[in-house]
Amino acid sequence: MKNIDHVFKSIEFIERNLQQPIKIEDISNEVGFSIYHFSRIFNKYTGHSPYDYMIRRRISEVAKEIVLKKEKIIDIAFDYHFNNYETFLRAFKRMFGILPNDLRKAKNIETLILRLPITYDYLLHINRKDFFTASIIELEDINFIGKILNYIKCNIITEKEWVKFLEDIKILENRITPEEFYRISFFSMNPNIKTTEMLTVKVATLDRIPYIFVAKKVDRSKYLKFTYQGPLADIEMTYDYIFQTWLPKSKYKMKECFTVEKYDVKSIGKDKIIEGIDILIPVE
Repeated sequence: MKNIDHVFKSIEFIERNLQQPIKIEDISNEVGFSIYHFSRIFNKYTGHSPYDYMIRRRISEVAKEIVLKKEKIIDIAFDYHFNNYETFLRAFKRMFGILPNDLRKAKNIETLILRLPITYDYLLHINRKDFFTASIIELEDINFIGKILNYIKCNIITEKEWVKFLEDIKILENRITPEEFYRISFFSMNPNIKTTEMLTVKVATLDRIPYIFVAKKVDRSKYLKFTYQGPLADIEMTYDYIFQTWLPKSKYKMKECFTVEKYDVKSIGKDKIIEGIDILIPVE
């Protein structure tokens, strides 16, 4: 059995025992490793320590039950073995930026970035290539003109959508860097819940906007830049890793609620494999 299989077996054990008083030693025994060796390979393949993953999963499940159930929050927390309520409140606030009572009043779980259960496909994906190394870039004000996408199947831009967009933008007279194309994804608090999608290009000014297009000006900002290569169908798992694991462990915070994907002529319109796109995330 490969190390990645042992890690997934341990994840399944954790998932079965989120409401049981298990320790890291119990998890390492399940896969037959010492605590030191197990902790090292778990962190290598998931980006989390075993304890951090288990706590984040428990807090995520508590959050769902706070919204869905009427039981006292303290009782729900105890069900998931947060035996010190003050410690639980601090951990909840640190993970989500709000307190449990505020979540119950809002009754909107979609505002939270939950630590979802790690799947085997997800493990394979995040360990396939080293595209989770970010660089910091600064961009000046950018003028975008594009079209709202009313429907994207599985958040993948289809060949038909690209062809239609490339035909429509032929009427634009003030495009710059014509070999570059962008997708902007807007969301409300939770980057895993997209609210608006745009296919866009950069233009010199926003003086004349043809009626079939919408405009978006993005102010000067600092961005994290990730460069992704691989199956287009897997790009959502890349976002999951960035927002659930990479960003929480970094020193950066999102500045605005949108992401930008930068395509070139070689990577647009591919339904299966893309040669490389830049993912830009505004941060402070």
